[in-house]
Amino acid sequence: MNRRVQQTIIFLGAALIGAFGAVQGLASITNVFDVRRGAISPSMSAIIVVFTAVVVGIAAVVGANAVEKVVEAEKTNERGPIRNRFWIVIVAVTIPLAQVTLVYITIAIILGGVLSYIVARTPTQTSYMPSPVIENSDWRPMPKTFNNVEMVLVPPGCFDMGENGEGGRQCFDNPFWIDRTEVTNIQFDSFDGQASQPVFQPDTNRPRQNITWYEAKVFCDKRQTRLPTEREWEYAARGPDNLMYPWGNTFVANNLVYGQNIPSETSNVGSKPNGVSWVGALDMTGNVPEWTASFFQNYPYDANDGRENTAGGGASRVIRGRSYAILDVDVLRSTFRSMSTSAIYSVAGFRCARDYQPGDI
Repeated sequence: MNRRVQQTIIFLGAALIGAFGAVQGLASITNVFDVRRGAISPSMSAIIVVFTAVVVGIAAVVGANAVEKVVEAEKTNERGPIRNRFWIVIVAVTIPLAQVTLVYITIAIILGGVLSYIVARTPTQTSYMPSPVIENSDWRPMPKTFNNVEMVLVPPGCFDMGENGEGGRQCFDNPFWIDRTEVTNIQFDSFDGQASQPVFQPDTNRPRQNITWYEAKVFCDKRQTRLPTEREWEYAARGPDNLMYPWGNTFVANNLVYGQNIPSETSNVGSKPNGVSWVGALDMTGNVPEWTASFFQNYPYDANDGRENTAGGGASRVIRGRSYAILDVDVLRSTFRSMSTSAIYSVAGFRCARDYQPGDI
């Protein structure tokens, strides 16, 4: 057999065995890392490829030496040419290649184990971003707790703001979080919330009310959150389906706390679970009205006209949702808006919102 042909065959065989070893090593590592989240970087892939190339080269050299020994043995054999030379060459090449490959696989498995330990002890962030929704049914509630307060995720999407769309088409390119319930008395106290006026009903799970817009804003700031804008609040309540009420388009008295089903006082937050909105938010109408971040200005709603500026003061801010004392079901719709001067104490409560951050999910 021609020497060059022998070397070519040896090199190809070594490459195949080396590739097999590379697959084994990658399997060991990718079982630990989630490739979809980009845990194996291009640099890591390059290292694996280089390592595989080195192993293949070593295997090729070992195989070539083995063939040379076979040829030398043939020349010095006193009984003449060795029969079944092909099988002798195969055995001579396979044994050292198998040894080298076994060493490679062993190293890859050990490396995978070490990396798995590192990954298990290292917090990771994901790049998950919810897709825009077209209908409310496209979404399933996704709650998460931040600083011991449960919030729900509101995905990107569009809706028609206002009773007859007079607020204009509003679209959100990015998701955001909103509190699942109104801020409770115990939550307000746990974050050292400050209010100049006492609460009406001090039970721990009643909504905190009788505070100014400024006091609500400061509280959300302490939680590293913010007040929701008016359009965020309405979108979280109605969704792309533009529902009249958080639960649908038909009024259901048992789905909310209002003047005809409770004794003129607030109830514990979340006491009407059937009134949940499409994102999982509770009490979006009834119980207590809620402060928003937006100035009260005429429709159409323009998020860039300054109405969402939280630095200004004095002017009236939008209040959404209605209170436990309301008897008129027409004003309990999710589109109803009212207002109060920022510094005036109000029966209003509030909930906080939070910008979506990479790694939240």
